[in-house]
Amino acid sequence: MRKWLIFIGLVACLFGSTNKELLAQQDFVTMDNGLRYQDFEMGNGPIAETGMIVVVHLIGWLDDNGAKGSKFISTYDRGKPVSFKLGTDNVMKAWSQGIHGMKAGGKRRLLVPSKLGYGEKGVADIIPPHADLVFDVELLEIR
Repeated sequence: MRKWLIFIGLVACLFGSTNKELLAQQDFVTMDNGLRYQDFEMGNGPIAETGMIVVVHLIGWLDDNGAKGSKFISTYDRGKPVSFKLGTDNVMKAWSQGIHGMKAGGKRRLLVPSKLGYGEKGVADIIPPHADLVFDVELLEIR
């Protein structure tokens, strides 16, 4: 048994860290604007539509060549979800477009191209210019 565990550990080292989940190996829906998403859990509540207030928990990482890189935000860590109106300019386009159509209770991963995130400006020392992003979103409530 111990030999198998050592072998599995060696294979994991050779083919990449088990902590870096390769995003390219997963099935995603690609929208016309380049935003990609994958549902982990389908909710059973109302459907999020433009103009509605959504309450979400989310975690955001820099895209590190097809894997989740450095985490830059987590509402779970803060212990407080965020809320915003879908379709407004107050949040990045990818959040409104990526959450649109989800049902309350659902969980979704968003692969965000730079143009739908923070673009050429980035965010101070947190998100570099032209950075692609990865978000895991949990839609808690729709108002």
